[in-house]
Amino acid sequence: PPTPLYNEVVYVWGSENLNRLNQLGYDTIFMGEDRHKPRHAFHLKLECLIKAEEDFNEIVFMDWDIKQVKELDDTFYNELRELNFSMTTYSYTIEFLNLKFEHDWGNSIINDFKKYGWKLDDVIIIPNAGFIYSNCSNIPYELYKISKQNNINTLTEEFSMWQYANSNLKDYILKYEPKCIYGRPTDS
Repeated sequence: PPTPLYNEVVYVWGSENLNRLNQLGYDTIFMGEDRHKPRHAFHLKLECLIKAEEDFNEIVFMDWDIKQVKELDDTFYNELRELNFSMTTYSYTIEFLNLKFEHDWGNSIINDFKKYGWKLDDVIIIPNAGFIYSNCSNIPYELYKISKQNNINTLTEEFSMWQYANSNLKDYILKYEPKCIYGRPTDS
């Protein structure tokens, strides 16, 4: 957004990005020069989450494409705090697994989906790192370790979370899905 929407801090790679965000009025923390390489770009989000947890203990991470649909009230924060760590889920149609790409990176994503996802009817479901809550959990650090140990280089934070959870889909939802993103309150 052209101006900050929340009481937020943006972790930034690259001097040009830093200057642009500072000019827009964002509170920023410089993480170093841009190291964006397609095979390692997803590790940057994990580095950001580790640093943010060190800096603030309690964090809410929202990806650039998250859209607020209602006020962030006490119910929102109370529901978030029911879990020490939460990461939403999302799904793709099962046909996604049959795609063929001209580049290795795309084919690597497909291979990882086959290893790190729950199949349900005609969809494959994985954790979604577009919305994350953490309260002194140290889980971002664990995800970083898992990604390195398993050589996960695509959707790193999501496939590592699947590995970390080591559960079926129902148990994952109960343990890690934040209630505040449900379609309606649980009592209606």
